[in-house]
Amino acid sequence: MTVSGWVTIFAFVLILTALALPLGRYMAAVYTGQHVFLDRILGRPERLLYRVFRVDVSRGQDWKSYAKSLIIFSFVGWLALYFILRTQNLWSFTGLNPMGFHSMPWNVSFNTASSFLTNTNWQYYGGEER
Repeated sequence: MTVSGWVTIFAFVLILTALALPLGRYMAAVYTGQHVFLDRILGRPERLLYRVFRVDVSRGQDWKSYAKSLIIFSFVGWLALYFILRTQNLWSFTGLNPMGFHSMPWNVSFNTASSFLTNTNWQYYGGEER
């Protein structure tokens, strides 16, 4: 391994170690319901989303409501990814597709979206090569 590789690994471990305690304290405060510094910034949008999705913060989720939430969230994510893959050629004028890639056929888009949803990594392409 080259020197820059070791420097990268060392820097990563150093930064991760330095951030472990403050991030751990922050997460503990969030999960125990204490006020944190981001409440001023994210509090209003969070309450708005709770109202839109009819979430009662004081009530917990049982396994059935959690499973329902997971299925709905996954399905919406799958639809969004499928839509992006099928309309990829339309994004060129916005700068979001600077290389001008064409959209995938419906079956490849279906397979790729399903692959990302289920984390099975069934990709149509072979990946990058050096």
